[in-house]
Amino acid sequence: MGNIKRAFLTGIIGIFLTSTPIHAEVIGDFGGIDSLGILSIIIPKEKEDEIPTPDMRKIEKQFDKMYKFPIKPSSAKSGTHRSVDFKEPLTNLISPIALVGSDSRSLLWLKSHGKNLLSMGAIVMIVQANNSKELAKTLAAYKGQGIPAYSSDKIFNMYAISRYPVLITADGVYQ
Repeated sequence: MGNIKRAFLTGIIGIFLTSTPIHAEVIGDFGGIDSLGILSIIIPKEKEDEIPTPDMRKIEKQFDKMYKFPIKPSSAKSGTHRSVDFKEPLTNLISPIALVGSDSRSLLWLKSHGKNLLSMGAIVMIVQANNSKELAKTLAAYKGQGIPAYSSDKIFNMYAISRYPVLITADGVYQ
């Protein structure tokens, strides 16, 4: 109880979402503590299991309304990609881009590389999902930060990629 009181006395974080485009505004902070640090103050480690998980059926229904399925590239499929280094580093790539599907290979790849992708600020584009359930599962594998990509063929063609999952960096394309 003391941790929760301390968190509220230290400051309040509020996020207001407006209609398009989404806008987030911080109205107070905790003096430089990162968001995970704040959550650990508000929700002690021993209470994490008591946090309700979102109803996936509701999320999937929202996805059915928002997206047209299936999402799939015409020029690539799940499989093994041979890593390629660029002759010159790309100067126009703002952050690394990961191209993944909802297939088991992509989900395993996300599970094993997820922390590294998050730490490097990679944009994860979901290039294949047959339905809302698969999309929700893939988003969950990357902490909900993926972006469904309908027109991924241009990226696959630009970098001569025929298989995913892959990571595109300024230095090359890797799996």
